Amino acid sequence: MVVVNKPRSKRVAILSQFGVNILLQRWVHYNSRVVVPTTTFFDQTSGVYEESDLIEEWCEERALAGIMIDIAAKECVDWLRETKPDSTRRQDSLNSPQSRSAVRKELRIRLKEIGA
Repeated sequence: MVVVNKPRSKRVAILSQFGVNILLQRWVHYNSRVVVPTTTFFDQTSGVYEESDLIEEWCEERALAGIMIDIAAKECVDWLRETKPDSTRRQDSLNSPQSRSAVRKELRIRLKEIGA
């Protein structure tokens, strides 16, 4: 997300994941004259997008329980970065498409446990 502050207005420009990949592709091409396939950018950034989706879902659920967004976001990030008994972190698991759904399922279970 890009926020542009003007003296009397606040504009927010939001790109889809594909839009960001196109922007990255054009920026890299402009600077290096190399055309990198957008799928390469997708492979590298999809875990981060999944993480932001999970944080948004967490914050929405916690807001319904009366929790401030900044507190809810910190809760979620702490939960994602927590080291599990198998020595992995959920945040790292988001980099693998095969384990993303398991993290999302864990998130929903955790939200029910804490009463969101």
